[in-house]
Amino acid sequence: MDKIKLPMDVAKALEQIMEEYGKGWSKNYPVMGKAVKKNKPYTTIVNFVKAKGENYELLQEATFNGFEYDATPKERLREYYNALEDNEVHKNIVKDVLNILRTKVKGINDSE
Repeated sequence: MDKIKLPMDVAKALEQIMEEYGKGWSKNYPVMGKAVKKNKPYTTIVNFVKAKGENYELLQEATFNGFEYDATPKERLREYYNALEDNEVHKNIVKDVLNILRTKVKGINDSE
């Protein structure tokens, strides 16, 4: 079976919830709805399910069949940039390339 593609924020939230509850996270879904103000991953999952009814089944399928996130090129570049950590030389190369392309990426060369 193919992995389910989820939006990046939803995939990361699901990873965090699965670390906490394992593959049985959906049994705790009613509790999640009450705890959304205190827990960002819960908020992300609950909002994703509220947006479209079948998203709950999609998340369950992703839990058991595996999932990956469907990131935009800018999101993927930001993730790569953040993974460079203390490598200032490579971080500056990324910034230079973005400047050459006249492209702004939040978290890299755009502080907004």
